[in-house]
Amino acid sequence: DAELSAGLHTASPLIATFHSLCVRILRRNIEALNAGYTKTFTIYDQDDQVRVVRQIMKDLDIDDKALTARQALGSISGAKNRGVTPAAFANQGDYMTDRNEKISRIFKLYEERLHKGNALDFDDLLIKAVELLRRVPEIRQLYHNRYRHVMIDEFQDTNGIQYELARLIAVGSTKSNG
Repeated sequence: DAELSAGLHTASPLIATFHSLCVRILRRNIEALNAGYTKTFTIYDQDDQVRVVRQIMKDLDIDDKALTARQALGSISGAKNRGVTPAAFANQGDYMTDRNEKISRIFKLYEERLHKGNALDFDDLLIKAVELLRRVPEIRQLYHNRYRHVMIDEFQDTNGIQYELARLIAVGSTKSNG
């Protein structure tokens, strides 16, 4: 085939969930973020996350009767998906609540412990992949060229970070076209 001999072949189609696509991208390229993660990062599931947060709460002497580890994780996950940092979390809304201040402290240590352990949670898989595609044009272009067409089943159910991931791959640019 003339196209193949010229090196103009196309990649095979890929069927993947958002998370599995992000794992695939990060396993090959996370070190390009220069954020201290290696390709051998660990993925923390919900049980791992709860275990880490419970230990943090114990270390901070936060009573789990007023705030459970799962409640803290729910708030942390929501914040991460909205792009809210641990520092900004405490000052959400019109005033700082005791609960937000506690979650902010947990959130900060949680992020530090994951990073120190070369670990990502499920939210981080999406967040770090989008960060990588935004910050490293060569990698964004590589995936744009590899996956020229993107089809999303149940598109109406995508959240902002999932949409941005698909947009960066499909458009191949960090600029918004809308």
